[in-house]
Amino acid sequence: MRAGRFKLSIGRGQQGAQKSGWLSTIRGRLYLAFGLAAALYGEIDVRAGRVVQGNFDDYRMPRMAEMPKVETVLVPSGDFWGGVGEPPPVVVAPAVCNAIFAATGKRIRSLPLKNHELRKI
Repeated sequence: MRAGRFKLSIGRGQQGAQKSGWLSTIRGRLYLAFGLAAALYGEIDVRAGRVVQGNFDDYRMPRMAEMPKVETVLVPSGDFWGGVGEPPPVVVAPAVCNAIFAATGKRIRSLPLKNHELRKI
């Protein structure tokens, strides 16, 4: 499975004066990569009461060639609170699952997506 494009709309509130820095953070795809990794591959294996994965060297992350194009829209708001640090990773899995439903009619109710037979749909 491959995600071709993501469009993110974020209400940054009054906190972020440096728009270019915020856009670079999102477009740099760091946060999106963590969200996509969690949705596609994110699984913590426990064997004999211990977690198998020790660090990010044995935790699957998307490579640059696997990352989708990202379009970011900063929505102006008068709200005091806002931010771009946490929202992008959190919204990836629901967005991907909704896209799968829109394309196939099949609802995905568990993650990671690697455990589903999506090629047979």
